[in-house]
Amino acid sequence: MTKEPDPASEAQADQDLKEREAWLIRELQQNAISQRTAEELARKRVREIKASGLDWRFWLEEFDERAQELLDESAMLYSIYIRTGKERML
Repeated sequence: MTKEPDPASEAQADQDLKEREAWLIRELQQNAISQRTAEELARKRVREIKASGLDWRFWLEEFDERAQELLDESAMLYSIYIRTGKERML
C-alpha cells in the first residue's frame, strides 16, 4: 500500500520550488538574459517538473539538475557574447 503525500510537505516543496525559481531568474540575468526571458525559462522548468508526474519529494532535486543545465548553457552563450563583442541581449 502506498502512502499519500502529506499536503503540508507537498506545500513546502512547492514553496521551496518557487524560491528556487526566483533564484534561477536572478542567476540567468547575470548572464545577460533579459528578465522576461529568464522568468519564462524558469517557469517553464517548474511547469515541466510538475506536469511530469514526478513525486513531489523529488521536485527540488530535478529542478536543481535542470537549473544547472540551463545556467551552464547561458554561461556559455554569455561568454560567446562577450568574446564577439556583440551589444545585444540574448
